[in-house]
Amino acid sequence: QNLKIKTDESAVCYYSNDKTKQCTFDTSNATKMSGVDKEHTADWKFDINYYIKCQDYFGNFDVGCGLSIKSK
Repeated sequence: QNLKIKTDESAVCYYSNDKTKQCTFDTSNATKMSGVDKEHTADWKFDINYYIKCQDYFGNFDVGCGLSIKSK
């Protein structure tokens, strides 16, 4: 199974599972999600927190997390 998100504009998205950093993670130490434009996917793992940030093509990042998901 995959985690799939859609953004309202073209972007590159990253996620971290680090509970200690949560939404303050550095994208250079995060996992880049697959996909292009407005659809992004990542491997879905159970009992994991996904902290997600996206960057638009102008270089702007979400303030904090764009999304936080707890898998069950």
